[in-house]
This record gives sequence, structure tokens and C-alpha cells, in this order.
Amino acid sequence: MKLSVESIANLEKVLATCGIAGIDAIVIEEDSLRGVNEDKTCVIIANQPHPGVPKIKEGHKMGLSRLGVLSNRLSLFKADPQTTVDAKENERGEIASLEIASPSAKVQFRCTASALIKAPKRVNDNVKHTVTVQKEQIPFILSGAKSMSAKRVVIASKNDGVFFEFTDTNQDTFSVKVAESAGEVFAHHFPADVFLPLIRAAVNNNADDENISIEIGEVGTINIVVNGFTLTVLPQVQE
Repeated sequence: MKLSVESIANLEKVLATCGIAGIDAIVIEEDSLRGVNEDKTCVIIANQPHPGVPKIKEGHKMGLSRLGVLSNRLSLFKADPQTTVDAKENERGEIASLEIASPSAKVQFRCTASALIKAPKRVNDNVKHTVTVQKEQIPFILSGAKSMSAKRVVIASKNDGVFFEFTDTNQDTFSVKVAESAGEVFAHHFPADVFLPLIRAAVNNNADDENISIEIGEVGTINIVVNGFTLTVLPQVQE
């Protein structure tokens, strides 16, 4: 089964998006995909129908791990407009391997059994708040987080506003007000090495928008849209 030109482009976009979030394993089904990073702190879920998902045969599954390796192999052939990607099926309805080829070269990539990729099909949380951050604030936030060498970011809603807070190893805190009060007091903790690349990417991917929207769920998950895909960051328990 040869992937269409559109599906190859979509696959490249999926791989780039997952790379930003550190997600290295995904399962693709008809018009949907799901994936999770190794620490299980960030998931990507695109339920059907989603226009950005590579098309495969109805009833088939494709499990992909080593996403960085696959991205590199696709990049080898990116300049050749005659590049094809052939998805080799097995008798169980799984894509067993991908063959990437041009008229003069080819490379194989072995897929992973989808059952071995423990990516959730849904996140059980309902969006409760939307925090809108001005894009012009993002460079300052990123620089401040870097100066703190922060491992975690706290999104805190207080009586006087919503804040991003970063704390260093000496418990010094860098705090930035990003929005007015969300109407209730809460504080949710997230890994900085996942959160920061996502908001940086959200800015770069939405050049025409003045703001970045972050959805916050009832139990503290956050949703950030990158490349048309929703990435969900799971809250961490405060130590």
C-alpha cells in the first residue's frame, strides 16, 4: 500500500509535532492517531476524522516507535519529488514496515506492533478554563525560565490573576502574570522540558495570531495546539 503524497506530508508533520513534545511512539489507525512520551507526561490524540492523519487502509493499524529515526530517513529523500513510501502489511492487518524509495535509492523502516505502544485513546478530563497568553510575552517567559534552570512550571490562578511560575533549586521563584483571574484558585504543576517547547512551537506555528490559548481541564491537564494537533500535558503531583 503506497501512501499518497498528502499522507507522506502529513506523516512528516506528525513526526515533527511529536518531536517537539518528546513523543517517540504512536499508533495510527484510519483517520486517527494516538501517542505518548516515555515519561507519560504528554500525549497526542487525534480522533477521527482528522485531516492531518496519514491515510491507511480501513481496519489496519500502524505502530511507529523510533520516530526520530523515521523522520531522519524521510528527510534523506525529501528533495526528490519522486519519493514513495510503501507500507508493507502483514496477515494481522498491521503495517509491518515502511519502504522509502526514490528511483535510485531505498531504505526500510521496521514498524512496531501497535499492542506494544501503550498510548491512551482518550484523556478523561473536561476543559474548564482557557488562558490566553499574548505572544509578545512568550520570549520573556522562555528567557526567564531558562535563567531559572527550572524543572517545573506552575500555572497558578490567584485572586489577582493567572501566573506562570518557575522555581530554581534554591527555591527562588520567577513569576509572570499572563491573564486575569480564572475565577477560582488553583495551582497545577507541569514538567518544564515538555511545557516550554510546546508554547514556543505554538507561537512559531501561529504566526498570524496575536495570542496563544491554553486550555486547562478540571483535573489540571492542559491542551496546546501545535501544527493542528492537540497535545495534552498531564499535571504532576507536587513533591
